[in-house]
Amino acid sequence: MNSWDALAGMLLIEEAGGTCNAFLANAGLRRGNLVLAGCASVQPRLAALLAK
Repeated sequence: MNSWDALAGMLLIEEAGGTCNAFLANAGLRRGNLVLAGCASVQPRLAALLAK
C-alpha cells in the first residue's frame, strides 16, 4: 500500500464525522506516516494515550 492510498479512507472517515491525525505532516505523502483515525470523541484521547 502506498502512502497516498490512505487518503481515500481518511476522507471517508472525516466525511462520516470522524477525525484523523496530521498524516500529511513532515512529508507524510511521500514518506508515509502513522495514521490514527476514529470517532471525534475517542480519537484525541487515543492519541494522547499512545503519545505516552
